Amino acid sequence: GEGMREQAALVRSMGPQTLSHDLALVVLLEQLYRVESWRAGHPYHRS
Repeated sequence: GEGMREQAALVRSMGPQTLSHDLALVVLLEQLYRVESWRAGHPYHRS
């Protein structure tokens, strides 16, 4: 039978690393927070 990737209409990748679903969600939410903060004019933290 076909694998899940072959059946999927859309496949997203966050890079070559393997993350648990919970950690991947945290990483995604953090990135969304950063972009929304940037769009709202908050200074971008670069350290």
